[in-house]
Amino acid sequence: MDSLKKIILQWFKEKIDKKEYVEVVSFYDEIPVKVKMNPISIEEFKVIGWEANPKIIPAIDQTQKFYITFFHPEYREKKYSRQECFTITVTI
Repeated sequence: MDSLKKIILQWFKEKIDKKEYVEVVSFYDEIPVKVKMNPISIEEFKVIGWEANPKIIPAIDQTQKFYITFFHPEYREKKYSRQECFTITVTI
């Protein structure tokens, strides 16, 4: 498994274990829709189950994507610039 993918999936697992939300963005008619969603499961480190948020469903239906900003733990500790973060695109 790719090391970055493993780090991201481990981050999701920690969010699930701590029952923490993740900020998610999608677009509806080019207007950003931002919500907080809870990841609820990871199956075989490939599929992430989410608790539905009705505010973002129309945007995801339209674009079939949502975005999550992930800060790499190493970069976050060293306080790198915002350019060092990763945006994860989730395609449905």
